[in-house]
Amino acid sequence: MIAETPLHAAENYHPPGNLFVKLEGEQPTGSIKHRAAVFMLEATRRELQDAKLELIESTSGNLGVALGSLAPHYGYELLCIVDQLIPSSKLDRLQRVAKIQSVPATGHSDARAARIALAEELSHRPGYFWVNQYASESNRRAHLESTGPELSRQVGASLRWLVCSIGSGGTACGLAAWFARQNPAVSVVAVEPWGSTIFGTHAAPYLSVGAGLHEPSAIVKRWGSPLAAHAQVPDSAAISEVKRFQELEGIALGITSGACLAIARQLAASHPGDMVVALSADYGTAYRDIIDAGQIIDRYPFPINSLK
Repeated sequence: MIAETPLHAAENYHPPGNLFVKLEGEQPTGSIKHRAAVFMLEATRRELQDAKLELIESTSGNLGVALGSLAPHYGYELLCIVDQLIPSSKLDRLQRVAKIQSVPATGHSDARAARIALAEELSHRPGYFWVNQYASESNRRAHLESTGPELSRQVGASLRWLVCSIGSGGTACGLAAWFARQNPAVSVVAVEPWGSTIFGTHAAPYLSVGAGLHEPSAIVKRWGSPLAAHAQVPDSAAISEVKRFQELEGIALGITSGACLAIARQLAASHPGDMVVALSADYGTAYRDIIDAGQIIDRYPFPINSLK
C-alpha cells in the first residue's frame, strides 16, 4: 500500500553532484502524506474496533486526499476541514474523496489554527473521531518505520544532511528519530515558511500548502529533540527554487519542496564532501497557478539555526 519512491540525483540543479531529492509525489495518492494516512488509519481501526464513526481531519490538501482515498478500505467516511486558502485544484480533488467543510480564519491566529479549533470542537460531538495528525504517534511512526528505513537502504551510510519541511512534525520527527538510532552522523534540518512560528518568532501570513504552524505541535513538543536544526524560507524563495529546479531537471515539485531545495542546495554548496538529500513531499501539479505567477530570484543565504 506504500510505494518505495525514487531518489533523484539533481546534477543539473547542483552540478557538484552531492544533492539528491526523494520524490514522494510517487506515492499512490500523490504525496508523502500517504505514508502517514496508512499508519493513522491502521491505528484508528485498532482504537475504534467495530465503531463506525465519521473521521475528521484538518488539512491543507495532501493528507485529506490520502485519508479520503484510503478511508473506504477501512470502512470509514471522512470530513475534511479546510481553509479558504487551499488551492482550487486541491479542493477539487478533495471533494472527490471526502466531505468538505471550509472555515474562515476570523478570530484565530491563522487559517490552520481555525481548522484545528473546529476539528477539536467536532471531536467532542457524538459520531465523530478526530484522526489528529498534530498529536498522532502513528504520524511520526510512519516515517520512523517506513520512510527512514527506505531512505537508509537507498543511501547507505553516505548521507550527512536530510532536509524536510515541517508542519505537524510527523515527517521531521520520525526521520530524526530513525537516524538518531541508525546513523547519528545524519543531521535532520526542519524547514518552515517564513511567518510560521514552530521555531520562528515572527508571525506573518504564508501560503497554506502543507508546512508551517502557529506553534509547535504536540508531536514536535514530545518528539522533536532529535532534530538537528531548523530554517525558514519565504514563499517567494520557495517558488523560485521550484521554478529553477523544473527548468534544470524537468521535474515540477510542490512549494514546500522548493523551501527544502533552497536549504539543501545551500548545505550542499557549503559542505561539498557531504551527501545532502531534500525530501520532496509532492509534485507541483496542484500549485501550478501559484508557481507560474512567481519569478526566479537571486538566492541569498538563509540562516540555519542549530537546535542542539
